[in-house]
Amino acid sequence: FWGGGRITLGRSDQNSSTGQGYVFAESIATLEATKELAINVNPKVALSGAGDLWGLGISTNLQLFPAWELISEGNIVINELSQSNATVGLRWHATESMAIEAYGSTAASLLDIGQLINAERVRWGGRLLITLN
Repeated sequence: FWGGGRITLGRSDQNSSTGQGYVFAESIATLEATKELAINVNPKVALSGAGDLWGLGISTNLQLFPAWELISEGNIVINELSQSNATVGLRWHATESMAIEAYGSTAASLLDIGQLINAERVRWGGRLLITLN
C-alpha cells in the first residue's frame, strides 16, 4: 500500500477570460492487491469561481504481459453525476524509466480539473511517461 497527494492552483488570464482562480486537490491511495493488479482510490475536489466539483476516481493497473499494462479509470463526480467519465489505456514500459501509453477517454483531460469534466465524446490520445531517478 502507498499513497500521495497533489494540489494545483491556477488563475485564468483576466484579458482573455473571467480571471477566476481555482484549486484542484486529490489524494492518491494505491493497494497492490497481487503482483499483476494494483487498485487506486482517488478522492478529488475542484474549487473555482465557476462552481465546485468533487468526486471519486477508482482505477486499476492490470499487468497483461511483461512490460504491458491495461489501465482503466472511472471518475464519479458526486455532486454533478452528468460529468462522470471513464478512461482506458494500454501502457508499454519500453525501459525502466520510460513508458508509452495510448488511451481513449471521455474525460476533458487526464490532469487536474479535466478529470472531473465529461468531454461528451471519446478523446483518443497518447502519452510519453518519463521517470527521473
